[in-house]
Amino acid sequence: MDYFIGQHPYASNELATKFWEKMMSEGPFTTDTHPPPPHIYPSGIETPDRLPALTERMLARGLSEDEILAFYGKNLMRVLKRVWGG
Repeated sequence: MDYFIGQHPYASNELATKFWEKMMSEGPFTTDTHPPPPHIYPSGIETPDRLPALTERMLARGLSEDEILAFYGKNLMRVLKRVWGG
């Protein structure tokens, strides 16, 4: 959740940069895992609330519902392993 704090449209680039600098100085972030702001996301999926648009595109490309669920679940597990280790 920390990653989304300070992200557009939730904060200005200035506030996002201040948050990033704070996290870098306190140690939980590294430049390898959290590049400095501004953070640019693909058009149409800029924020988490736009993930349904990604799902729609996957369906349009012919992925099955099971494949999409596997993508989201497997990706989540990959992220959690990277963040928490394991």
